[in-house]
Amino acid sequence: MSEMNAAEMRKKSTANQHKVAVANLEQFINRTNEIITSKANDGHFSYITPVPGDPLWNDFKLTKSLVNYYKDRGFQVSVIDLLLSVTLKISWLEEEEELHD
Repeated sequence: MSEMNAAEMRKKSTANQHKVAVANLEQFINRTNEIITSKANDGHFSYITPVPGDPLWNDFKLTKSLVNYYKDRGFQVSVIDLLLSVTLKISWLEEEEELHD
């Protein structure tokens, strides 16, 4: 039986946190992109999604990364921060247009 100790597990966990955070962000973006495509196909101009609130997501500031990802691609992004939950509204309307989904 191999020996295992807490220090080794902390080291392993710390080393893998960034990799896990990036994978979580990529999965979230991929799924959100699928939903945005579906919403656009249905004639909608925005999508509202809750943002994960787990510690790893917050530690690596993935909400900011998510906002930047969509803004860099021409989307309008609003962050709605209510007590313990964060929601994003991602819109693909032209700035002068005002339609309500």
